[in-house]
Amino acid sequence: CSREDPYTACTAYEIDVDVPDDVAEIDPEAKDENGKQLKEAVWVNYYADAGNFDSDIKLVSTAAGEVLPERKVHWIAPPTPGPATIWAVVRDARGGSTTVVRTVNVAE
Repeated sequence: CSREDPYTACTAYEIDVDVPDDVAEIDPEAKDENGKQLKEAVWVNYYADAGNFDSDIKLVSTAAGEVLPERKVHWIAPPTPGPATIWAVVRDARGGSTTVVRTVNVAE
């Protein structure tokens, strides 16, 4: 879509990652102000070789261990037809990551 404001004038597709509730591991070096053990923060970065996202990063879980339900982003397809590749990279605060890659075919 190549309109002036694509997020209101074009079809936006929801992109989300499915993560388990125990995605965040305990961070052995982190405690809160009360001495409670914290977990590592986890987030997801979204990438595409064509089209645009309304946001390219979302928090997945907090250091308190809360898995957040809103990880979705919206992707607007490019104006030209053809294949487009979308990546979601889930990362933790200690260097771990998992990547999911999908290729979609953009039609006219």
